[in-house]
Amino acid sequence: MLFGPVQGTPYDIEFSLLGVPVRVHALFWLAAVIFAYQPGEPSLLIGGVICIFVSILVHELGHAVVTRYFGFRSTEIWLYIGGGFATTNDHGPWRNILVLLAGPGAGLLFFAVLFGITLVRPLSAEDHPLYLYMMDVSLFINLWWSLFNLLPIWPMDGGQIARNLFYRFNRRRGEKYAMILSMAAAAVVGLFLLQLRITYPMML
Repeated sequence: MLFGPVQGTPYDIEFSLLGVPVRVHALFWLAAVIFAYQPGEPSLLIGGVICIFVSILVHELGHAVVTRYFGFRSTEIWLYIGGGFATTNDHGPWRNILVLLAGPGAGLLFFAVLFGITLVRPLSAEDHPLYLYMMDVSLFINLWWSLFNLLPIWPMDGGQIARNLFYRFNRRRGEKYAMILSMAAAAVVGLFLLQLRITYPMML
């Protein structure tokens, strides 16, 4: 849930899922193609884009379903470049936190289902490369993106959760404290990735 409303285009795709209107912005596909690009492997590219689309949609559906449970019926989902968002309203700090947790929670639940499938039927070198790639991408996104999204960095779900917690206990300075925590957490993550890049240059 990284963005607010964005300007639509004539090339957007619109549909409804579980009664929730979904709009996929044209730039979403561009970002997905860049992320999933595999030189000389068009089938893997298409499979990767499908995995990204499904995984982010599951994440946003988590937000939308809990939002509707709390009575906000005009929820809609936008998938945009680099992520997406589900429209909501203010339910109060504790309910807001549940709505925010529902996105990463849905992703982790999807990861658990996929991981369970690999336990029942372990992946094998004899499996089709497209199946192996799609499982790898789906497992990676739903585990690591969900966990990363819980970091207290604004405007990710974790950053918004921190804001609601600080606001709950200190309305006057809650947002300031949340922003300070966000900047500190972002700095720590940045330093960690820099160290990782130096130590393992082939990984990043």
